[in-house]
Amino acid sequence: MTLGTSMAARQGPVAMAAHQICIQVWLVVSLLTDALAASGQALIASSFSKGDYQSVKDITDYVLKIGLFTGVFLSAVLGVSFGSLATVFTKDAEVLEIVRTGVLVCSTLTVQVDLMVASSCLC
Repeated sequence: MTLGTSMAARQGPVAMAAHQICIQVWLVVSLLTDALAASGQALIASSFSKGDYQSVKDITDYVLKIGLFTGVFLSAVLGVSFGSLATVFTKDAEVLEIVRTGVLVCSTLTVQVDLMVASSCLC
């Protein structure tokens, strides 16, 4: 994230503004899914401490499925609405043009982050 911010800053204020919009949307999505990981970890720790390994397996499978579904759903929502969502942050046409190119990156990263967060329950 730091490297991307540094590169956007070198491109100028328009690129930096677009980068910040994309980063803020991506952070909101990743923090939403972090709640899934925290609850999954708590459930797994509780079942593991009781020696209920079948529940650990079931919870892990369920959390991974929810993580995948959430990632695909949020990616689709972002892919469809990201252009209009960006107008909440700015009305600048140049910034919005650059933000629209970031739709694919934000949407793709959403699925990857959701799966990483959900798989953190395994650790």
